[in-house]
Amino acid sequence: MLPHRAQNVAQDAAVVANAESAMSPNAEATAAYTAGVRALWDARADSAAKELGRAIRARSGFAAAHLRRALLSDYISTEMRQDLLAARNSRASLSEQDLALLDATEPGRACLPI
Repeated sequence: MLPHRAQNVAQDAAVVANAESAMSPNAEATAAYTAGVRALWDARADSAAKELGRAIRARSGFAAAHLRRALLSDYISTEMRQDLLAARNSRASLSEQDLALLDATEPGRACLPI
């Protein structure tokens, strides 16, 4: 059995591999998304927001990137609500796990209209 941290690293690698293969046919968007997720794991919120924004600019409607950028917000802002709306509008492209995350996040973060 792997130590706890080693298990987390293995799971993280699997998530990144899935992101690289299934998240976007746009290589630039996928690379930026992957960098953003890694920055999240490293607790570098500013870098994560920058990379996720780059992923969104490279591929509009990148629901997973919108969702993760919305989760970075400390408060309910217009940008955060717009990211949740974009994730909701493109929810068909989300993984089962991301759909559950979106469904769990929306009631608390999207309570105010845009």
